Amino acid sequence: QLRRVQLLAYRTTQLKLTHPSRGFATGEKATWTEDPDWQPIRAAFEWTLVEFDWDRAFVASNLVTKPIADQIFLVHLAHQLGKVDARLDELITDNLYHDARRSRRWTTALVTFLAEANPANIDVLQGHLDSWTESAHAMIQAGARVIETPSGDNAGTTAAAIRGAWTSWLAELGLSAKSG
Repeated sequence: QLRRVQLLAYRTTQLKLTHPSRGFATGEKATWTEDPDWQPIRAAFEWTLVEFDWDRAFVASNLVTKPIADQIFLVHLAHQLGKVDARLDELITDNLYHDARRSRRWTTALVTFLAEANPANIDVLQGHLDSWTESAHAMIQAGARVIETPSGDNAGTTAAAIRGAWTSWLAELGLSAKSG
């Protein structure tokens, strides 16, 4: 996560210096707090940050917000960046996805361990996941709109791909997301 923050800060500074009139590093807070398409994403992260029960926080962070955000901003944004010939940014996001896959392997190992320790743990995780699926689907829809470009995939196609990747991974873990 720290590497991600460092690279994003570095790239943002590069863009700000190269294109000072475009508003890099000056208007993101307003977008984050006011743009309608960002609100489901912001809400999901903010609710994740205030969850103090360990297993609920694990589900919110490691099974919902982070894997969905990784799909949106590291997999599908990289694809969209390639479509608009933003090769450097495509490579940066693709590189960051390597770190995300490591986190995903850790999460998979922990869920496997919990299931082997006591199969009832899957039911507990599923119960928490059920309470997050509406927010997850809203996050997917919003994220697909945020990264949509005229020369790339449309938001519907992107949302379906993100939802498919997320639900397939959950199925591998013995979990499922309610339809959204």
